[in-house]
Amino acid sequence: MSSVTRLIFGPLARVDLAMRLRPDSVAREVAEAICTLPEPPSPVVTATAWARVLGLAEEPSIADFAAAAAGCALVETRDALVMWVAPVQRLESPAREAMAAVLPEPVPWAPCREDRERLFRRLLTLCQHLPEGCGAAAATVGAFALWHLGEAHGAALLVDRALSDDPTYRLAQTLSVMLVFGIRAEDLHSREGQQ
Repeated sequence: MSSVTRLIFGPLARVDLAMRLRPDSVAREVAEAICTLPEPPSPVVTATAWARVLGLAEEPSIADFAAAAAGCALVETRDALVMWVAPVQRLESPAREAMAAVLPEPVPWAPCREDRERLFRRLLTLCQHLPEGCGAAAATVGAFALWHLGEAHGAALLVDRALSDDPTYRLAQTLSVMLVFGIRAEDLHSREGQQ
């Protein structure tokens, strides 16, 4: 168990931790807010919501949690978010270009314990506020953020949440395999530098 996961939860089993990521009472309000959003929110609206959810701007509202979840429905937007939170490979896309005005480059958190703890708590809150069946993409984006910072156990918890919402969600399945085999972001960065 990673130091941040242990710090936040203590000696709980992974099953117990996964139960804490189930939808909470706020999830119903988030589901209602998702229904009021344009289908799906624009990349800029989604990026603004993620900046708030991750603590890079003011506190997130119910509408922000809704936009963070619903905005990931577009694969191009979701992929741009994954490239932002885990910049292992830089690919250009219209969604990434639209988000560039809202999201700082790169993600401005240092790998210190306090930042990891804050990020992990924010992502746990996001997962708890995601309605049943709406969390696969958003939980996977969060899992990539934790994976990129070396928090494999936290990333695995969010992958579990994603796969509990959609067992066929391929990006979560891919990250799950990477976690099982111990593939780290820094391993991919070093391979990229060798080519």
